[in-house]
Amino acid sequence: MLPVGVLIPTRNSMAFLPRHVETMRHWLDLAQEIVVVDSESRDGTVQFLRAKLPADKTRFFKHPPGLYQSWNFGVQQVSAQHTYVSTVGDEISREGFAHLAEVAERFS
Repeated sequence: MLPVGVLIPTRNSMAFLPRHVETMRHWLDLAQEIVVVDSESRDGTVQFLRAKLPADKTRFFKHPPGLYQSWNFGVQQVSAQHTYVSTVGDEISREGFAHLAEVAERFS
């Protein structure tokens, strides 16, 4: 496990979540924790993520709409040494995630 918390900001993201979660599946075991910050989704976003993400290391928060405000709020909730913002639709490989953690550790 790497000292990286994953922040997932969402708002009515259901149309994109199946693919996003599928790509995360390849590296999610490397993450120390997952923080989901949802902004008033009404399309099943939160229910889908609760069903698909590991319950033992995922925490959910609500925050009023505003992407950067939600990012800032979410970063404050992460207890890991480093934070990776996994914006829905963005992808990173397992190798990329591990490299990101290595670089963060080296330069922190």
